[in-house]
This record gives sequence, structure tokens and C-alpha cells, in this order.
Amino acid sequence: MLPATATAALALTFLGPLGAAGCVLSDLPGTLRTDPNALRSLGYVAVLAVLSSALSLILWNALLKRTSAVWASSVTYLMPVVAIGWGLLDGEPISGIQFLMIGSILSGVYLVTASERVRG
Repeated sequence: MLPATATAALALTFLGPLGAAGCVLSDLPGTLRTDPNALRSLGYVAVLAVLSSALSLILWNALLKRTSAVWASSVTYLMPVVAIGWGLLDGEPISGIQFLMIGSILSGVYLVTASERVRG
């Protein structure tokens, strides 16, 4: 079994050429030449890619190795809850339907993990 970093590197290696093609097809080089804020924006995207995508993929693979797939998938269910929390910290309004959806997500996570506890 591969270490979590190797698994993440393998996945990102296959996606890298697709991302590079998308950059060229979207005229990123032209934008970098003409827009004075483009290079700084690209830097922010790079930081987000490393800290968000790559690091989280490594942590996700490590979590999968240490726990069951059902438990690890519950992390995915909680992502919308965390996103709404960040929105609240940023001053965005939250509606009742969003609280209803948070409850629905948490109920689903509880049901999935409860059935695993009964079987395990």
C-alpha cells in the first residue's frame, strides 16, 4: 500500500496535464501578460491549491488508511457545514433552509455511522 503522500502525488500527476491544458486553452498566458493583477491572483490560486487541494488530499488518504471508508466519507458530509461556518465568519447571511440542510447532513452522518457500529 502506498503512503498517503505518494497516493496524492500520483493523483495530482495525472490531473496536472489536464490543468495545464485548461490554462493554455483559457488564455492564461495572455491574461498574465496584460492584466497587472493576474500574477498576484495566480499566486493566491497556487497557495489555495497547495494548502487546500494537495494538503487535504494527503490528509484524506491518511484518514482512509487509518479508518473505514464509511467513517472517512463522513468528513465529506461535513464540508457544507464548515463552509456555512466560514460564510458566517465572513458576515454572509444564513437562512433557515441552510440550517435544515445542516440538520439533514448531520442526521445522515449519524445514521451511516450508527449502522456501522451495529455491524462492527
